[in-house]
Amino acid sequence: MRGKIFKYWNRIRSGFWFLPSIMAGVAVASAFVSVTGDEPTTEWLALNPGWKFTGGAEGAREGLPEGEDRQAAEERYQKANQLLSEAADSGP
Repeated sequence: MRGKIFKYWNRIRSGFWFLPSIMAGVAVASAFVSVTGDEPTTEWLALNPGWKFTGGAEGAREGLPEGEDRQAAEERYQKANQLLSEAADSGP
């Protein structure tokens, strides 16, 4: 009896569709878990606003670099914008 079970298991496992069917089953299960957990998570986030930034403009400004660091950051930003616009102009 044990040999028969092992034979059938080996036959199923060695088939082409074994792994894709397992992956599809896991995808369906994770979709159900995601949909089920979405509403409670959204409600919890709405009731607990401590997870998001509430510092306003002053708090955001404090996080920015100052002095030479700020100038270097602005130069990098401008250089990146220039490179992106040149790449967009040159086309594929």
